[in-house]
Amino acid sequence: MQDRLSEFDGGEDDDNDDQQRNMYEQPSPQLLGEILSIKMENQPPMFVSGWDEDEQDIEHKDMTDPVEQFLTAAEEGDLHLMERLLGEKSELLMAHDRDKYTALHRAAYSDKLDACNWLLSKGADPEARTSEGGRDAVELGSRCRIVPLHLAVSSMADDPQKQYMTVKYLLETPGIEMNAVNAAGDTPMDLARRLSPTILELLQRHMK
Repeated sequence: MQDRLSEFDGGEDDDNDDQQRNMYEQPSPQLLGEILSIKMENQPPMFVSGWDEDEQDIEHKDMTDPVEQFLTAAEEGDLHLMERLLGEKSELLMAHDRDKYTALHRAAYSDKLDACNWLLSKGADPEARTSEGGRDAVELGSRCRIVPLHLAVSSMADDPQKQYMTVKYLLETPGIEMNAVNAAGDTPMDLARRLSPTILELLQRHMK
């Protein structure tokens, strides 16, 4: 894996820089497979989605509620439903659940690339933070304030390319704060150091 990652190292030659940049934008299938293998060998996701049901605290979704409809559509990447709902109620863009997870949080956690891109194009806040309480605070033993970039970096989706591109889209959002710190003291880069060398390389690239 280290040999493959070395392909992204900077070089002295401009042509080499261009070639490496192209390789970085489109990771090879072999490298993507290696990323997935590494992620599956690591610890479970750093964050438990606040809207997931668990055995001790089951919260059933009220799908008659337009807010829950919109959040679930983002979680599932249903752009058609998102467009219809937002057309009916523009305030849904900033809507959130009881733990303050927005549609962008849910889309980022689920690696729904098109949903993330669409939400950002509509003006969704990439720095929206979750509440200081909630079930993920119990899981982590701390008070959590998580931005979408934290969730995208820590996602354990089966498709590493979607995760890579989701993180990339968030990083390219004007004004994105890469050093956002949650209440556990972690930045997105801290999470990437533990979970994915390639995502870490992507974050470091955007720091320059």
